[in-house]
Amino acid sequence: AHIIHPMVKLSKKFNIKNVRKNLDVKIKTKNQNKTLDLIIKIKDKILLCEAKHLNISGGGQNKQISELIEILRLTEKNKVSYISFLDGKYSNILLGDSGHGDKITTQRKEINKFLRNNPDNYWVNTAGFKSLISDLK
Repeated sequence: AHIIHPMVKLSKKFNIKNVRKNLDVKIKTKNQNKTLDLIIKIKDKILLCEAKHLNISGGGQNKQISELIEILRLTEKNKVSYISFLDGKYSNILLGDSGHGDKITTQRKEINKFLRNNPDNYWVNTAGFKSLISDLK
């Protein structure tokens, strides 16, 4: 896990307890020791990001998708957003119109529900991540 500040080209490991304290955030995941992959500060906005790369679906991948979906249900005070970043072939299936099946349909419904309930959070693929960061600069 790394902290990256847009004005400085340095990154360092971070401790979840320090993140909670220093950013005054709860990060209330089911696993309380869960560390996120990336923290981005742009102007006065803080983005807490969990990232996965998946090419196929399956048992292990379902757990990873569930973790990304769980991130979307989290909320914090103003100016803090959660990003679930999914890259790889499975991202295209999940985000596209061609992927069908009970599991994919259920995952899409959960993603849409949590995004409607938490409009400051984001579900993105690589192109969406680049666009989001560009829009926030």
